[in-house]
This record gives sequence, structure tokens and C-alpha cells, in this order.
Amino acid sequence: MTDFRDKITKELKILLNRDYVHAVWEGGSSATGYLDEYSDLDLMIISDADKIESSFSILEEFFKEKYGILKQFRMPEPTWHGMSQCFYLLDNTPKYFYLDIAIQKLEAEDKFLESDRHGLPVAWFDKGKLLNPKPTSPDKIVRKGKSAFKLNTELFFVVEIEVMKLIRRGRLVDASQEFQVSILRRLSVLLNLKYRPAKVDFGLKYGYRDYPADVNKRLQSIVTYSNIYELENSAKETIKWFYELESELTSEWV
Repeated sequence: MTDFRDKITKELKILLNRDYVHAVWEGGSSATGYLDEYSDLDLMIISDADKIESSFSILEEFFKEKYGILKQFRMPEPTWHGMSQCFYLLDNTPKYFYLDIAIQKLEAEDKFLESDRHGLPVAWFDKGKLLNPKPTSPDKIVRKGKSAFKLNTELFFVVEIEVMKLIRRGRLVDASQEFQVSILRRLSVLLNLKYRPAKVDFGLKYGYRDYPADVNKRLQSIVTYSNIYELENSAKETIKWFYELESELTSEWV
């Protein structure tokens, strides 16, 4: 994987070095320091607004000619993050490797460079000195955190009841789904507010990096169940943990 990654990186650096491309950098695992043999290539590009489609065309022509495109998916626009984004699965590449390429216009205000959320960009080039990563502003963290706390605690009594009813009815599939999306997701918000508030919206993803070892051990125990009885125990433990965190965090996030 490393040899191939180095090879395609060199090719794309040459391909993207055009007058209307102002910066290119790697995000994802490269930026956070967790690059391994399973990592995809998260590529961020800043381009003139009227050259975004040209940039995708150039990339796709290169991929087709050099490797072959097995699958691709262009995010419908407008995207939630404001960038133009496409995913590519190429032929003749290592297993599990794909490219996640996002192109944003030069005028975009949010360039996704918050270091406590996205790591430190691995710059290929930065012609206009645009890459200036900084931590999320404290005001933004507080604003998002208080909103997330309110949204995820006030209705918790309802989802708690609904999940426990499904468990008592013996509906393992339905109960498991609701446990994951309704209870465990809300627990993740409180855990993030306690241990990594800049990532309040990350769910449990990458929690193994940011949470203490005992928290990760407790989470692993909660998500490990094989029948309705074990799920009930997991749900009860998660609900108990949720209320403990809510009580602990209320003074800070209300």
C-alpha cells in the first residue's frame, strides 16, 4: 500500500500543479498521524470556482487512462459542507484503497482546517499561504456544545422508554437498531463533551484515540452482545452512564 500511495501521490502532485489550483493537501489519517496500510487518500483541493468541474474532469481522465475507474460517487450538491466531493474506487490498486477528493472554491470561508478536529494538513503545495490550521474557537465549541447537550438530553426519556419496550417485546433486531441510533448516539455526545468537545458531532468514531482506556473498555463491553438478554443489560448500563454524565455536565453545558 505504501509504495502505491507514494506512486499515485507523485502522479497527482504533477497533475494538479496548475495555475488555478491554489493549494492541495492530505487530510484524514495523514493529517491526524494515524496513517496505516488501510488508509484511503483524503485529498483537499482549493481551486478557482469556475475551474472545479475542469479539475474533476482532469482527474477522471487521468484515472481512466492510468488505472480504470471501477466505481465513483459524486456527492449531490449543495453538499452539507459546501465543497464539491467525489469518491473513486480505481482498478489495479491495493485492496481497500479508494480516493476521497474534495474541491472547494478559493473564496470559501470554512476550509476545514480546525486542527483539533481535522489534524494538521499534509501540504502538497500552498501557493497563496492558505493553509493556516488553528484550533476551534472557544466560542464555537461552547455554542455547538450547549446546543448538542440540550438536543440530546431533553428527549432522552422518550427514546429510553421506546428501546426498553422493544427489548421487553423480544424484538432483537428493532431493539438493537434503536439502541445504537437513539441511546448510544446520545451517549457519544456527552462523552465527547467531556473528553473532546471540539468533536461533539463525531459520534464514537476515533474515540479509541481520545477517550481514557477505562472508557473505551466500558464502551466495548456495552456494544458486545449476542441476544436480547445481553442487549437489555447493555441498554441499562448505557442509560445509567448517560444520566451520570448528564448530571456531571449540566453545570457546564446548560
